[in-house]
Amino acid sequence: MWPACVVDPVAVTPRYASRWCGDWASKRRKRKRGLRKSACGWGGDPGPSRAVPRADLKIGWRQEDEEEDLCLPGLCSGEQIHGGEHADVVLPGPRPNQDTPAVQRAPALRSCLSQTLNSRPSPSPPSVRLVCCIMSATASSEPSTILITGANSGIGLAASKLFALKESTKRVFLGCRNEEKAAAAKAQLEVETGKKKFDFLKLDVMSHESVCSAVKCLDGSVDCLILNAGGPGGSDFVAQTPDGIANIMALNVVGNAKLVDELIKAKKLAPGSTIVYSSSEAARGVKSFGFPAPSIESGSVDEFKSALDGTMYVKDKSYETTYSWAKCIGTLYFSGLARANGDYRWVSVSPGATAGTNLLNDLGLVQRLMFKMLAPIMKLFGMAHDTDAGAGRYLAVVYDTESKYDNGVFYGSKDGKLTGDLVDQTPIFEDLGMTSYQDNAVKAVENFF
Repeated sequence: MWPACVVDPVAVTPRYASRWCGDWASKRRKRKRGLRKSACGWGGDPGPSRAVPRADLKIGWRQEDEEEDLCLPGLCSGEQIHGGEHADVVLPGPRPNQDTPAVQRAPALRSCLSQTLNSRPSPSPPSVRLVCCIMSATASSEPSTILITGANSGIGLAASKLFALKESTKRVFLGCRNEEKAAAAKAQLEVETGKKKFDFLKLDVMSHESVCSAVKCLDGSVDCLILNAGGPGGSDFVAQTPDGIANIMALNVVGNAKLVDELIKAKKLAPGSTIVYSSSEAARGVKSFGFPAPSIESGSVDEFKSALDGTMYVKDKSYETTYSWAKCIGTLYFSGLARANGDYRWVSVSPGATAGTNLLNDLGLVQRLMFKMLAPIMKLFGMAHDTDAGAGRYLAVVYDTESKYDNGVFYGSKDGKLTGDLVDQTPIFEDLGMTSYQDNAVKAVENFF
């Protein structure tokens, strides 16, 4: 019988744990106790493609008058403790202040677990797996302050509106390059929502200087970041920016990564924040629209660097090829960060085929006309949706009440579709799940910081 303690099922769960924890825990728990849904709602079969245990893990905090030794019963203890409850991990007290938001309690819990793990002489493999899994997690709550890049039109504008309509939202920062367009977007949003929640943040993700300046000018911190800015990056996709990055890569990959890095360094991205990277089904290929799946040869740092600086594209500089590579590397990058940095929740999601965006304004006349003519026809036949539906995919991930969307995973449309339900894209293009590719993408991207 483990000593009496207080059970805290909210402080942390494996919901956002990284995949690298392995499938040992989920298989063992399923075999021994069966997966059951807790009062918190975190339960269910992780499924064949998920190595993360999503069953209910409860954290027990010792009362202060109890002995100080750590009891780490493992994943399958089943011992009854205080009040007939069960705990998977019992930690020495005191318990974090219950008035502190869960999103702020999670780092304290990780720190406690880290110190405890370091003090144990030789923990058993199950204990190590469990502790690593919990240390990778962050608690969840509805965000109050959201920063959206590319917010003055299309999906970004729609997302700004939908987030502002949430009662929990206090501020929405509109990250835009053009102050005049941002002012017009802000006025439109205030009329449509009846809310005064919008602030302009001058931001051009294609410029490191602009990114650093924007972070310095940001008033306070944010607890949700929507990396929505993307597109061709100009009429010459592979021409280099002053930072030595191909235009299309600066806009879709490196600029987003640089923004996240600067926010974290400035402590303006609250622990537990959700970072949503706007990816695309092009990252795994959309043959029907001419977007090839990236042909990754080695997945090395050098290969990804040559894609990022544009030197790879000697024979094929088409928008379809370069855009597919951009979204693939961006997705690999943020999946890699999910395993490397457990203080945040990282999810990539495609808004799908969306009519009413300015995404293709930099394309040639023929391509631009073709896509603009196709968009309403696709929408009519259910092959595309409007900007609210595209932005709604961001919100589905952020307000994930049913724990559908795992940390580090890329969600998009089903194979052969560009609208409808969101599904894990890794089974469609397995290279997206290669951890070595993810790690090398992180190194390659950060080489351009």
